[in-house]
Amino acid sequence: MDTTLTTDYGRKTDDELLALAADVDALTQEARSTLLDELKHRSLDPPSRLEQFRAEQRKHELIDEVDRAHRPTIYGIGCRIFGRANVETLGTNQEYDATIFVVVFYVPLIPLGTYRFVRTQGGSRIEALHKTDLNWSQVAVVWAKSLAVILAILVLFPLLVRAKW
Repeated sequence: MDTTLTTDYGRKTDDELLALAADVDALTQEARSTLLDELKHRSLDPPSRLEQFRAEQRKHELIDEVDRAHRPTIYGIGCRIFGRANVETLGTNQEYDATIFVVVFYVPLIPLGTYRFVRTQGGSRIEALHKTDLNWSQVAVVWAKSLAVILAILVLFPLLVRAKW
């Protein structure tokens, strides 16, 4: 056993070791063996602990993806959440599917992904539960509504200008 690896793994945090264990196939046989010994030494070797760590990683990645959509747009350019489909009310919580779009001048153009959200009724805070397959019917509805608004603006604006409001 390589003492350099033993020392290196001994200095790592539990999360760093679990991150290595999540991608154990990328390690050499010696590194894998040393890692498994260190995990056993710290009582981190049960498969359930590794699955729990992977689930936490997926949750953090999901939160990061959704947080990017909540950032303010600059001059209407960025990402926004649109739509609400498959709504279910569970007690005081409401679960629904919504799609994150790339927007330009606040117009949804490119769907990035559909997510399942939960929100307390009457509350403004939403939480992403998980990512789902892209809901193309919801995307089509969002695009149709956006197109209707754009067409209404294009038709009504000249009429209002001619009416000399």
